[in-house]
Amino acid sequence: MANKSTGSVRIREIIRMKENGLSNNQIAKNLGKSRTTSIKYLGAIAASGVCLKELLELKGEDLSELFEVPNALSPVNRAQIRKDLYSFFPYPEKELKRVGVTRHLLWAEYKAKHPEGVMYSQFCEHYNKWNCKSEGYMPTAHKAGEKLFIDYAGKKLHSIDRETGEIKPVEVFVATLGASQYTLKPLFLSRYPIL
Repeated sequence: MANKSTGSVRIREIIRMKENGLSNNQIAKNLGKSRTTSIKYLGAIAASGVCLKELLELKGEDLSELFEVPNALSPVNRAQIRKDLYSFFPYPEKELKRVGVTRHLLWAEYKAKHPEGVMYSQFCEHYNKWNCKSEGYMPTAHKAGEKLFIDYAGKKLHSIDRETGEIKPVEVFVATLGASQYTLKPLFLSRYPIL
């Protein structure tokens, strides 16, 4: 389990080994723990400002309390963070329909309002769960040549008039034949070169 606190017996062993002059790698090997775990506790020992001999004289409970890793998020805090997160989600649902808006921008807005809130990956995961909608699917049959489906292809492109140098927006359409499902080449509604 991540961030699980080491018991007072292990802390006492770390202090004894450090007092005997063992290196961080040797301490980690002897304990069967990772080097980063032993370094974390050695850093906490050094930050306490108490000499090693005095630490060894402390009772077990006092020693473990001194180096216990606090759990910052209680179940109440987690529930409040989740409540704030889910109450924020209707806003991204609306904003994501706008051009140029990304989930990362919306997460940054959320983080500005709720600094203790979730990080980006959790934001996306919870948003996907919240936004999970059962969209129906109904297959349709099309007769060949009967229908042509046309739609805009996103943002407008721009073209330059070679004579005047004027930049003009250009609509791009995409068309699909219903029966064949072939996409036709985009249609540019301009006689000027595209940028």
